[in-house]
Amino acid sequence: SLCFIEVIVHKDDTSKELLEWGSRVSAANSRPPNPQ
Repeated sequence: SLCFIEVIVHKDDTSKELLEWGSRVSAANSRPPNPQ
């Protein structure tokens, strides 16, 4: 499930929103979000 997250990071389009979304997805997957 890290594949699509990597693609999002590479997009660089509204990266902030995408990163926030990725953090929520990670949390849903029982994974600790990256502190920024």
